[in-house]
Amino acid sequence: MATANNPVHNHYDHRNSFYHIDERRKDMNDAPSEEFRHGWPVVAGTFLILTLGFGSAYSFGTFFAPLQGEFGASRAAVSVAFSAAILALFSVGPFSGTVADRLGPRMLVSGGLALVGSGLIIASVSQALWQVQAAFAICIGGGVGLAYVPAVGAVQKWFDRRRGLASGIAVSGIGAGTLALPPFTALMIAELDWRPALLLVGSLVIVVGGASGLLVTNPARQLRHSTAQAQAQTGVHLSFAIRSRPFFLLFLGFLLASFGQFTPIAHLVPHAEDRGISPQTAAALLSLLGVGSAVGRFTIGAAADRIGRWRGLGLSFGGVGLSCILWLVGDGMIVLGIFAVLVGAFWGGSVALAPSVMADYFGTRAVSGIIGVLYAGVGFGALVG
Repeated sequence: MATANNPVHNHYDHRNSFYHIDERRKDMNDAPSEEFRHGWPVVAGTFLILTLGFGSAYSFGTFFAPLQGEFGASRAAVSVAFSAAILALFSVGPFSGTVADRLGPRMLVSGGLALVGSGLIIASVSQALWQVQAAFAICIGGGVGLAYVPAVGAVQKWFDRRRGLASGIAVSGIGAGTLALPPFTALMIAELDWRPALLLVGSLVIVVGGASGLLVTNPARQLRHSTAQAQAQTGVHLSFAIRSRPFFLLFLGFLLASFGQFTPIAHLVPHAEDRGISPQTAAALLSLLGVGSAVGRFTIGAAADRIGRWRGLGLSFGGVGLSCILWLVGDGMIVLGIFAVLVGAFWGGSVALAPSVMADYFGTRAVSGIIGVLYAGVGFGALVG
């Protein structure tokens, strides 16, 4: 891949069965270096950011029935809010990622979570369904999009050999949020009604999310004249990466796999309720999806550092499709629960590995922007799904 515009020398790395960029730098993870000590707080901050951001968005299923009852709307009309939010979430990625590569992620991450919390508060006082749809699309979807790609991209810039593990831990916050927030919001809806529940969650996101964003920074912003800073400046430019065949294959894979992930997030709870399962029990399906997602992001991400991140990503994509067969053939809580765990695990593995694969192949100079463009395909898949 070496070209006049790509000074980075590449060789075939049999450990990952993928083209690995040789930066001739020390491995930051083999010793208690300054970069290593600063990198793990970035992972922790990203974990919390994704827990709050995606947990808020993925709790939408618990508000489905209350919104239908409040506004007398059809299921299709209510689901527009979630689809539009996911489309906005991933559409913002190319912009937020490119800005983060140039200016750093901190302000984007903290500002994005403030926007998410504001969207939940706006939705809590809405008087028409279109206002809820706008709040979810612009504030919640857009806010998570502003925070997600810069935070995940920052993690890639701090790690090399253990990049899959670090990325897996960071993005397992999505699974943790899916596990924790749906039952919490369902309980708040049962105790307080849906409007106070939205207000409470929105306030929590603003306070905790803003503080967590302060932990997320690029190496060049944290350390001067360091190995981590040098790593953050290596790799190809965005325009080169998005014209390559590996990027196209990953974009297509995420587009197809997203159909199998986002449809159950919006429709699995009402599907279970239609089959006589109580609302709070049905909400547990989203928690099971979150369990699978958290486990998959951590375990598949770590395992792929050994078996090859490209292989792990391919297995994850295939697993999402195969898992959906269970939804087609089963209606009971047990089968739906198994489906939720499996589809969450395989999707979680793919989300954990894609940023690492991009950083492995293209370097970290423009990795946030590359990840942002890649995830734009996920947004389109969510809208169609």
